[in-house]
Amino acid sequence: MNATATYDSRPKKAASFLNSYAKPIAKASTVRKTSVTSAVPHQGTDAVKIDIQVLLNRYSDLYQQLLAHHYRRQRLLQLKIEVTNQLLALEHILTDIMSKGGEPSRLIDQPSLEKRMKSLRHKLGQVLGLGRSAQRQNILFKLIWFADSTAKGISDTVDRLKHRQYILLQQLSGLDTTLLEHSRGIQDPIVMSTDLLQYVVVEQEERWLNNWLKQEKIRTWQIEGFGEGRMATLESHGLVDGEQLRCHINRVTELPGIGKGLQSRLSKHLDQLIKKQRTQLIGRCWQLQLKDCLDHQSMQRITALEEPLQEIKGQLIHLHQATDDLQKVLSSQLQQRDRLLQDFEALF
Repeated sequence: MNATATYDSRPKKAASFLNSYAKPIAKASTVRKTSVTSAVPHQGTDAVKIDIQVLLNRYSDLYQQLLAHHYRRQRLLQLKIEVTNQLLALEHILTDIMSKGGEPSRLIDQPSLEKRMKSLRHKLGQVLGLGRSAQRQNILFKLIWFADSTAKGISDTVDRLKHRQYILLQQLSGLDTTLLEHSRGIQDPIVMSTDLLQYVVVEQEERWLNNWLKQEKIRTWQIEGFGEGRMATLESHGLVDGEQLRCHINRVTELPGIGKGLQSRLSKHLDQLIKKQRTQLIGRCWQLQLKDCLDHQSMQRITALEEPLQEIKGQLIHLHQATDDLQKVLSSQLQQRDRLLQDFEALF
């Protein structure tokens, strides 16, 4: 009997038996590609443990490529966090500058100064024609003009810088940086690269084992208690190869004429075959490439973040320089105001 034909044209009861029970091991038609580290897939109690150091030596080139990818990802994530924090901090700096010199009232107390000009001494000086009165009036005019012009200049500059800061924040928020984050919160490139490499190798072995089991026909097995009749029973219910049996071994007792004892014999024989194949896989080096480990589009999207993040960082540097310049201007203007106030007080 052709095994493939038996599988494809199995009776309805076989289809019902198989389809009613979800496979515990997913079909691995291709090696899973991911942009994040995944947990190592379950291998069962018969799995042969992989020594991490041996794994890293065997796939040293691929491991270095994974490290480079995850270090780039970490660096871009840190850059994004750094730029975000600096932009938010810049808003506080600009607000502080505005509070010190963005309004005339922040620079001088004009009502107090005008009140001094209404003092008896000043009025007597005006009546007597003393020069100090005219000097006081002249300095007061200078102070008022100075406060108005300085405040306008500071306010206008702060507004421009805040607008540039807002634009940069908008550009930053418009970048899709979700791929830089790790779902499990792990950001150590070494841990991420090692875990991912181990996952891909284990999954490759599982895929190979699944394919091998699909070629392993149960009818060829020599198991006590399984003659032509019981083999036909298994096949009539869609259990033709080792992979199908592996997925449904716990349910074969539902089939007529197969009890727990026969199930145990089937399971033991299957486990022995799998263990033998796993042992033979020790030392095997798969022809794995970076594209087998990471999704190509995800890698491209991560790489594409480099240029806009660096551009935002460059503009942020210019914005910081402009803010520093404004702080220097404000400091100089405050010193000039203090000199005018001293001159004003000296005339009283």
